[in-house]
Amino acid sequence: MSRSAAVETARSTAERVAPHLPPERVVVTRAFDCALGAAAWFVPALLLVVGTPLPIVGLFGGLWLALVRPEHYVRLLRALGLDSPFARRALGVAGVTLWTLGPVAGPPTGTPVWLWFSVGLLGVAPYGGVGDRPDAITVVLGRVFGPVLALLALTPVLAAGGLVAGVQVAFAVTAALGVLALVLGVPLDETPTVSPSMSAFVEWAERLPPAERRLLLADTWARTGLAVVGPLFVAFSIQRLGDGFAEGAEVIALSLVVATVAAGGTHRVLSRIRELGSWTTPLLSVGGLLVATTAPLAVVLVPASPPAFAGTFAAVGVAQGGWTVLEDEVTDTLGEHRDTYRAARALLLIPPAVVGGLLFAVAPRTAFVLSSVLAGVGTVSYLRRVAR
Repeated sequence: MSRSAAVETARSTAERVAPHLPPERVVVTRAFDCALGAAAWFVPALLLVVGTPLPIVGLFGGLWLALVRPEHYVRLLRALGLDSPFARRALGVAGVTLWTLGPVAGPPTGTPVWLWFSVGLLGVAPYGGVGDRPDAITVVLGRVFGPVLALLALTPVLAAGGLVAGVQVAFAVTAALGVLALVLGVPLDETPTVSPSMSAFVEWAERLPPAERRLLLADTWARTGLAVVGPLFVAFSIQRLGDGFAEGAEVIALSLVVATVAAGGTHRVLSRIRELGSWTTPLLSVGGLLVATTAPLAVVLVPASPPAFAGTFAAVGVAQGGWTVLEDEVTDTLGEHRDTYRAARALLLIPPAVVGGLLFAVAPRTAFVLSSVLAGVGTVSYLRRVAR
């Protein structure tokens, strides 16, 4: 085939494929979502490596899970006129830019690195991770490729430059993608619905049947247990791998890839599994709750080896199928009150997150045991509902 014929074939193929491809702004925005989610996993571990005092690392990591959620920022952003996709992503870009500059600008200016990250968190928190974030492994059918690609791209960067340099490169790339997304134009989201007030939600919840109350209790208790460890799950895992933080970061990145693929595979067959019978919904929910109960203990008890971590993270990824089913049950029960409930739940998670952060600073194993105990209460609450 001549060169001109090859060029013509390539041009013809591109013209046929182009109508089926998403616009550039959508691609770039999704890339920013995935890159931020992948890199953000390593923030607490990065703070550990640069010598941040343990109590501060613990508090930062403990608050992370509760703060980086969009629900309780919606009304504030709306009141400030910032509740738009563009404004939220602009705040996210500003936050991740501060994270990029922190380790570089902190020492010469005498400013603690953790202060840069704390201010940056205020920018990332309202952003809330639009789209699927690997930090929650909430991967749905057809959206596995982006998070996996982001984590795979991060792995050699971590291996080559170590944890600090690797994550800083990832932050810089993420900030560049965010700026490009803002320049191209951010895709518009659907107009958010107005949720009932908190007083209306409380009044409605008081009339719920006991079984539905147990469902909400199970959800709240289980998420409280997860809030105790939050992203410290990754930081503690890296710490347990020994002094080789570069190697540890690489292993954890690969483990997160395993978890993301496991979650995506589970969601791929989830609809067929749920069609098998009426017993599948409670069985899947209980499975997810049991993993939430046992995974923190597994990180503490299993040998600190790459296969052990990969297995633990894979189990967490598979359990996302059960968490999805549980979330569906909660959503069906709440109806129009779901956003109000999630906002209240996010605020309720802050105290256990702070407690977990403080425990991580002085007794990390205790934090993980407490996480399992609280999630266990949620599992028992759900089993009582099923056995009604």
